Amino acid sequence: MKILHVLSQYPDSTGSGIYLQAILRQAKEQQHINNLIVGINAGRVPDINKNIAADRVSLVEFNTPQLPFALPGMSDVMPYMSSRFQDLTTDQIQTYEKVFLHTIEKQIEEFSPDIIHSHHLWLLSSLLKNNFSNIPLVTSCHGSDLRQYQLCPHLRHRVQHGCARIDKVLALTNVQKDEIIKLYGFAEDTVAIVGAGYNDKIFSFSEKA
Repeated sequence: MKILHVLSQYPDSTGSGIYLQAILRQAKEQQHINNLIVGINAGRVPDINKNIAADRVSLVEFNTPQLPFALPGMSDVMPYMSSRFQDLTTDQIQTYEKVFLHTIEKQIEEFSPDIIHSHHLWLLSSLLKNNFSNIPLVTSCHGSDLRQYQLCPHLRHRVQHGCARIDKVLALTNVQKDEIIKLYGFAEDTVAIVGAGYNDKIFSFSEKA
């Protein structure tokens, strides 16, 4: 299966990035073909080549003439230079969506994915479903998206417009599932609980010494 993975921020610095890398690693081991779109600030190359070849990664670069502001973070405090969604102007939001959409269109045209796996119930996932409704979309919720939904009421309609039609949402816990259903209005069977997972190459069960 050909899977297009989409994350709006760095894939090697936060929880969602580490989660994404685990998915890439497992998908590769299962012989799936993976392509990836991520957001970065100009001048920094993400450390992900052990999980996916560089020629299968498309970078959306911020702090550039096309996107003349720092990468917006899903949390308001990020471990790198970032903007806050609540501070972005309408023009900046539109530019953000326009540049990501151009990159996504190119990937879909060249890669023709069977499925798209996005991260966060936020602007990028809504953009994907609004423009490529014929491709099944699975979205992982990481919690920071729910906080942004609360912090940015002026963006809720923009988020809801596409996210309401996501094919499957992956939640980390029962509590998070309930919150997703309450905020976004999904049917209960649209949201599956998958947990956070763990790396079995690092953690394993053994007899207590």
